[in-house]
Amino acid sequence: SMQARVWAAALVAIACFCLGAQAAPINWLQGGSNVASQHPFTCSPEFMQCGNSNSCVMLKDDCGVCEHQADGRSEPLYLCPDRKTCVNEDKWDTCPGLKGTLWDTSMSREDRVKAAVGATSVSDWIAQLVNDAPAIPEINVPAYNWLNDDQHGLRGSHGTYFPDGCGLGATWSKQALATTGRTIATEARATHNSDAAIGNRGTGENGDGITIYAPNINLAMNPLWGRASEVFGEDPYLTSALANSYVEAIQANEEDTLLAAACCKHFIAYDVEDIPAQRHNFSAHVTSRNMWETYMPMFEACIRQAKGAHVMCSYNELNGVPTCADNELLNGVLRQRWNYDGFVVSDYDSVMDMVDSHKYTDNYGKAMAMALNAGMDQEGGGDGTCAAQLPDALAKKEVSEETISTAFGRLLLTRIKLGMFDGPWSNPWNSLDKSLVEGTADEQKSLDVAKQSMCLYKNEQSTLPLKKSSAQKIAIIGPLAANEDALLGNYAQHPDRGVKTILDGIRQALGDNVQGQCTPEYDTDYFQPGQNGLAAETYSDCCQLCESQPDCVAWTFYEYACFTKTSTDGKQWSSGRISGTVGQRDMRGVEYNQGCKSVDCSDGIDKDGVAAAVQDSDVIVAVIGEDQSFAYETHDRTDWFLPAGQLELLQTIKEVAKDKKIVTVLVHGSMIDLSGVMPISDAVVDAWFPGAMGGDAVASVLFGDYNPAGRSPVTFYTPDAVLPPLGDMNPYPHDGTQGLSYRFFKGSAPIIPFGFGLSYTSFKFSGVKAAKDTISPCDAIKISVK
Repeated sequence: SMQARVWAAALVAIACFCLGAQAAPINWLQGGSNVASQHPFTCSPEFMQCGNSNSCVMLKDDCGVCEHQADGRSEPLYLCPDRKTCVNEDKWDTCPGLKGTLWDTSMSREDRVKAAVGATSVSDWIAQLVNDAPAIPEINVPAYNWLNDDQHGLRGSHGTYFPDGCGLGATWSKQALATTGRTIATEARATHNSDAAIGNRGTGENGDGITIYAPNINLAMNPLWGRASEVFGEDPYLTSALANSYVEAIQANEEDTLLAAACCKHFIAYDVEDIPAQRHNFSAHVTSRNMWETYMPMFEACIRQAKGAHVMCSYNELNGVPTCADNELLNGVLRQRWNYDGFVVSDYDSVMDMVDSHKYTDNYGKAMAMALNAGMDQEGGGDGTCAAQLPDALAKKEVSEETISTAFGRLLLTRIKLGMFDGPWSNPWNSLDKSLVEGTADEQKSLDVAKQSMCLYKNEQSTLPLKKSSAQKIAIIGPLAANEDALLGNYAQHPDRGVKTILDGIRQALGDNVQGQCTPEYDTDYFQPGQNGLAAETYSDCCQLCESQPDCVAWTFYEYACFTKTSTDGKQWSSGRISGTVGQRDMRGVEYNQGCKSVDCSDGIDKDGVAAAVQDSDVIVAVIGEDQSFAYETHDRTDWFLPAGQLELLQTIKEVAKDKKIVTVLVHGSMIDLSGVMPISDAVVDAWFPGAMGGDAVASVLFGDYNPAGRSPVTFYTPDAVLPPLGDMNPYPHDGTQGLSYRFFKGSAPIIPFGFGLSYTSFKFSGVKAAKDTISPCDAIKISVK
């Protein structure tokens, strides 16, 4: 039966998951005292160096206090918290006025918070309840930006990007998630240390701090949700286990100091962007049973087991109450039931939504007061509009000073746990610097995790792995084969080190010698008259097109068009155009054709080009799927079908391929309809959004250098599945719908069940049985399997 097939796939995946838990310890990029024997900075992070002097301060305005004393010295001088006295590093503990303050590490953290609260004013407290928090000179606290969207890689051009959410979920590996989390946190701390050393505290920037807005632990149950690609899958247990490993790795605790702080988001019942309503005014109606069976487990695990440092309340209402003002949810469940002692931040501008969208109250000050009273601590958003109006709410007694000071204290406690106020070189993570980020060591970690995310859904007559033979020619066809940005997923910036496309990976695996580099020459045109450009999204795509053409030696990219050149003659200055050259290369193994100009192939199929590429080849690799324009934050899908133009492309390949094997590689974020793909393809590999090293990961699977072991973390439904509409929070079959996820769905057999994935190795599972036929509520279930 369909249910038996689904549960069998899930049992196989769970078995693999449990086996994965026994993996050998990770060889971490070490932090703290193990990193380096010599300090990489003149001044200890969190201190900044004043110009080229040996003067170290917390506040930029204090540069000059110690500079004249530091001149000619080999050892730096540190400005004490009194902002008057300059001492050597080894005399820090003798600073006047240090004892009994925030900076006194001999006191408990709670007493340090109390000391800071007592030394500051209500206006100081209010000013801190925002993302971009200003300095507090009275207690020597520098400014800090709490907003860092480092979901699957450090937000910035130097970061290492791992697979996006569902790709990480497809690993079914706690170790892979721990590798991802630890790498992100290490790069975040290294960046923070290096930038703080020059006085950049991340103000006004996203991705320069060590309070990380990840993981997203909502569920990808409905394939129409715009942010389904961000999360680890449809199952509460799988999501909980993976998220726990991720959070614990981010918050690696050495010498009682966190490497970084993770965020359990979005709390709670959030899976709508703009259908059936904008997320800013949507109310999720959830029964108690569904809440505790489906929507709560991941958050309870993230908070009670992994000890996530902060929680983000979501945009939506829960049963008519905005989550950020829900006293029962925040004070009740979080703080009283789960004993949570971290801080709660609102999603971006969701406190303003209480006035503008939800119409829950009539002014921003009162909205902020209601949120603080309910247990929220920080307004996430652009300019702290609501927090700025707290003095008026305080005057009206809509909130108390005690409530405001409590919120301030929770935020300050997190910074203390991160070691921001511990004195020179007393933080175990001080030796991490930007060289760790700008090198290539973490690329191998990204590649290893991307390999683990690869899912093999079909492999007729052992089509895969392909042979690495000079006699075999491979046609690579599809609009995503040479697309860099599509591989990165959401919340990503194009990395300085580039992205390994699937075309790159296959060429490299076959030994193709591509000497050219996609190094851009800005404001340059290798002009040749009478040319018609080919569609290209980026200059990298244009370079790839040139490399795929044997006669091309130069290229020019302009207004999303690529002009390939057979000569470097005619080079001239041209504002806004980007050009480059490629060297001699051996293309002995590959025929490449984009197939269509746009990702969705809506501009038609290059049938002649496809036919030529297929005719000269022995096997075809079709690379199809989606980029981030199909579904994303703020935009839900209206269906889960592949673009019709891509299916036409695949059918065109099939028509001209005749009896040649077709391997389809999927690039996408979450569940899509594969009903038109599976029959045409001899083998199907799901790459998801695999990150910056995705091309090498795909190639390693195609050629058998890596044995695929990924398992789908979502259900791939048939086109006729009757799913609850977006906004319907009941996953059980009801009102003519067939339910959601492998736990509840009662429709026809899925194309790909949850937990399904093949391998090049044959596995056999037998003798699955439970220890007893019936169980009582809350009994443990013991299942054995051979």
